[in-house]
Amino acid sequence: MLTPLILFALPQLSQPSPHIYISQAHPVAEASVLTPNYTHAQLRSILNGLDFSSPPEDEASFPLTQYDGAMIDWVTIDAVKAFQTYFQLEVDGIAGSQTKAMAAKAMRILQADLNLVMKLNPPLSADQPFFDLRTIEAVRTFQRSYGLSPANGVANLPTRLKLRQMAQSPTLP
Repeated sequence: MLTPLILFALPQLSQPSPHIYISQAHPVAEASVLTPNYTHAQLRSILNGLDFSSPPEDEASFPLTQYDGAMIDWVTIDAVKAFQTYFQLEVDGIAGSQTKAMAAKAMRILQADLNLVMKLNPPLSADQPFFDLRTIEAVRTFQRSYGLSPANGVANLPTRLKLRQMAQSPTLP
């Protein structure tokens, strides 16, 4: 039986293709061919921050996590599989180089779009594709500004799609 996490994160027929959000044509998408050497905690924070994992009851800093243990627990494996499924990668539950590269690409685009739409100063760095406190606050501010809920700093699909729409708009706010 699939867990609610997987059912929630899997794309459905009515859900837009990930290529609407992650486009090869995005100017930041190919900014670097290097895959960041993420720690397990950093990669878990990205999966959390992009809404592929649910917050544990005892982790007040969600989506950030300090837990850097091996990525072999079921929650993490399910989150990796949901991420891989959504971004049309080989689904094996292992955060290998393809998964890490897509996580970096997704973060670079998210941060570039936040910089553009929210006019962040200083801007979030495309050289550091991590889900950090500044990214969480920028996402939360965007969510509040555009009436998206929950305004919790987690870049869920509706947030990412609205942000992408705004970033591609010829008339930015």
